[in-house]
This record gives sequence, structure tokens and C-alpha cells, in this order.
Amino acid sequence: MKNLKRFRKLIFWFTGIVTVIFFLLPYLWGAALRRTAHECQTEKESGLYVGEVCFLGSPDATRFRLYDANSGELMAERTYNDLDPGMVWSNDRVYYNMGASPAEYVKLPPTLFDRLRAKLP
Repeated sequence: MKNLKRFRKLIFWFTGIVTVIFFLLPYLWGAALRRTAHECQTEKESGLYVGEVCFLGSPDATRFRLYDANSGELMAERTYNDLDPGMVWSNDRVYYNMGASPAEYVKLPPTLFDRLRAKLP
């Protein structure tokens, strides 16, 4: 019985440590990197949305943000690697990483998941 309790306690701590190493530390690193944004370029799309692309502290890291044009609320955010950032607007999405194959995009209007994720630091 004591061995089972010890084993469960060991598994609990091991799981916590693995979670911190593989999920929390990379997230915190990314949050710190996103705060280094500079040389930002904004572009408005038909009065509904504003896109923003910024360079980050890492050599080729880039941040894309999508805002509601009326309220200024952050609706979506992505971090990616691209030395030549830009945006291309279409009817139902905005492409932000044209160097990727296929190009990466955010659906318009952004999904609930995008809006919730944008609220995180």
C-alpha cells in the first residue's frame, strides 16, 4: 500500500515536471519573444480588420496580429519565421506567411479559438 502511494506521488511529480519542460517553458519563451516587437507595419482591410506584422528580437522571427478595426480588440495572433513579412487579404481570410508552403492564414472572422488564444500573454 505504501509503495502504491509512493508510486502515485512519483508519477504526479514526474508529470508536472514534464508539463513544465515541454509546454510551459516554450510558451513563456514565446511570450517574452513577442514582447520584443519592433518595425511594425499595419494594414487596414475594408474597415473591418487591421493587420499588423512586426519583427521580433530573434533574427527571422515575425509576429502577425489581427485587430477589430472598430474596437481595437486583438482577435488573433501568430508567431512565425519569415524575413520578408506581409499580408494578403481575401474575402474570408488574411494570409500572413507567404513564404510557407502552403501559405498560412487566419479565417475572417477569426474563430473562437483564435480570439481566446489572443487573450493569453
